[in-house]
Amino acid sequence: MAALSCAQTIYCAAGSPDVGAELCEGVCCSCSGPMGKGLEADFSDKFMDYDKLSSGSGWVCDACLFCISEKSERLASMVGKDKPQRMRNYSHFVLGGEWIPLSKSDKRRMLGILLSVPEVAVISNSGQKHLIARSQAGRWQFEEQKMVPDTVALGELVGLVEDLYDVGFSKREILSGDYSVRRIMNVDVDWWRELDGRCNVVRGAVMFELAVFLAQKGGNDGGIGSLREPGVGVVEGHGRRLQEEIREGDMESVSDETGGRSHGDKQFPEAGQLALFQAGFFDGDKRPRTGDAGVEGRDGS
Repeated sequence: MAALSCAQTIYCAAGSPDVGAELCEGVCCSCSGPMGKGLEADFSDKFMDYDKLSSGSGWVCDACLFCISEKSERLASMVGKDKPQRMRNYSHFVLGGEWIPLSKSDKRRMLGILLSVPEVAVISNSGQKHLIARSQAGRWQFEEQKMVPDTVALGELVGLVEDLYDVGFSKREILSGDYSVRRIMNVDVDWWRELDGRCNVVRGAVMFELAVFLAQKGGNDGGIGSLREPGVGVVEGHGRRLQEEIREGDMESVSDETGGRSHGDKQFPEAGQLALFQAGFFDGDKRPRTGDAGVEGRDGS
């Protein structure tokens, strides 16, 4: 018997609700899974993903009809909503035969499920794409990218990202490696270099992007293990104590979260610039290597 596609696994876990399909045989043009029921494909004029179709059968299985629904009452009942919901607006997991749809506000639960090695994991960031049919059994799907499951790497990377996120660095800074000089000055520089050096090793990898997406403030307080070694990181005020001391100084205004600069930003003391230059944070022409000051993703977390 042919293996079920991810869409068919989700559909079975959801109880195989009726979608008005008829008996048929063949291969689904959307998920490439074997069909017992389906309907002839009738895509709207707005459908542009013909290159994503995996076969020329021209039929869509009942599972894919369920998974691309724009008005799913079954989904609404699962997430506690009064009105039918769009399947593409949610991330979808199957763990132990149970279908678990989650919104972007459930990132900590997403992480817990991923670390438990689910049968299906389709994680949506934009909420605008039909990702289930593109997913593959035995792989984690994050937006349009697939990855081999690695629970150890994911747990460590989320811990690493949360160490930086907890002390005020934005997700955009962590993801890109372009940090605000002012925020670097607010923590222990050696500590920051240690952690960002570890980020540099994996920056650009899809697993790192997933870790940044899943990271939450305060997540390391008794939670996911970190790459931080004993004696390195925010322990006994190693990072946060320095941050508090700087805030006690004459720095009434700081850069806002959108990258704009306030009037106080123009008065960086010469001693501070010299310290940064000596620490290697300025290029040869003494211009600070600054990036966008902390613009978050759409969800802001």
